[in-house]
Amino acid sequence: MRKHHTDRLLISLKNARTFSLIFLTLTVVVGIVSTAFIIVVTTKRINSMVSLAKNISRGNFTSVKDTRNDELSVLVVSLNMMSEKLDKNIRELKNRNAELNKFAYVVSHDLKAPIRGIHNVITWIEEDYGGELSPELKRYLSIIPQRTRRMEALINGLLDYARLNLKTPPEKINTNALVQEIADSIVPRAFTIEIGDLPDLFTQRIKLEQVFANLISNAIKHTPKDKKGIIQIKCKIFPNFYEFSVKDNGTGIAVEYHQKIFEIFQTLREQNEQESTGVGLAIVKKIIDDQQENIIVKSTLGEGSEFIFTWRNS
Repeated sequence: MRKHHTDRLLISLKNARTFSLIFLTLTVVVGIVSTAFIIVVTTKRINSMVSLAKNISRGNFTSVKDTRNDELSVLVVSLNMMSEKLDKNIRELKNRNAELNKFAYVVSHDLKAPIRGIHNVITWIEEDYGGELSPELKRYLSIIPQRTRRMEALINGLLDYARLNLKTPPEKINTNALVQEIADSIVPRAFTIEIGDLPDLFTQRIKLEQVFANLISNAIKHTPKDKKGIIQIKCKIFPNFYEFSVKDNGTGIAVEYHQKIFEIFQTLREQNEQESTGVGLAIVKKIIDDQQENIIVKSTLGEGSEFIFTWRNS
């Protein structure tokens, strides 16, 4: 009888140990599965937030849907609010910039008519009453056309600056032919222009044309008239971009002005000089910034200047 009870007790202990082992195994399995599930869900939510942050950094202001209510939900709500606010601010900024550019264009365009009128009136006075004017009055009258021409040049610069936001479709461009065409139209015969082997590009023609035209024009303006001007245009090819350079042997730029020259209406020449508007390099800088490229100037006063900028295919 005692042996029978002992056997039953041993069987019960064995069964209890088996059930305990099974229960422990099930508990571990459920724990592992639950942990894996929580990790997968959490990772998925975190990845969605990382994707949202990446989209925001690229200017794509999307949002993430999250129905849970925990600490991560607070972060999701914050990211969504930030994305929405940035999207609203960017749209408002674009609208205001468009209004400002339109205003600048209209005002600049409307200012040209009275300036031409002033110039015409002075011309008529000189033609009709030139013999009756004193030398001093003639000198004063000769100053007015200079000022009106400078004002018209400034207005044309403003018009060019206002047009910079206009988008044109990219096209294949023979850069050598483009630069040669610019040189033929604006470079004086007394200058020597050396154009290296420039690569073909697929990009917005008007943007690239404005950059080269303004840099070449700047080189001409800052080369003394009694000096034989030399302009060199070259390109270095890198894996992801091209590096162009426009170099001259002009007056050069002091180091303290290397950044200031890219600000609009900033010029190192006398303000009463007709061609000194201070707009050309500002246009170049804005185009380069809009294209997310870089531009630097290497120059020493009296030793010429070299403008180096990067450009990528669209």
